[in-house]
Amino acid sequence: TCEDSCISLSERGGKTIRQCLRYTDCDNSRLSQMFPALSSFTYRCCSSNLCNSAPDNGVPAVTPLLAVAVATSLLNAWWCRV
Repeated sequence: TCEDSCISLSERGGKTIRQCLRYTDCDNSRLSQMFPALSSFTYRCCSSNLCNSAPDNGVPAVTPLLAVAVATSLLNAWWCRV
């Protein structure tokens, strides 16, 4: 498998699950299939190192993958204008 992300999934009023998974699995419907015993949960997916161990402070972190994507987009825009 290609586990390229981490998740911190918290059951309302219960336990928190932290593990690695594919980023494409980070959506409500897929997570509901993967964790059928949890009827109500919140989750946070991320792709930086050890990102699912820290408490969420409400401010999204800029991941290296996002930084590369932005840099590539800017470079492509510049290249097309030249």
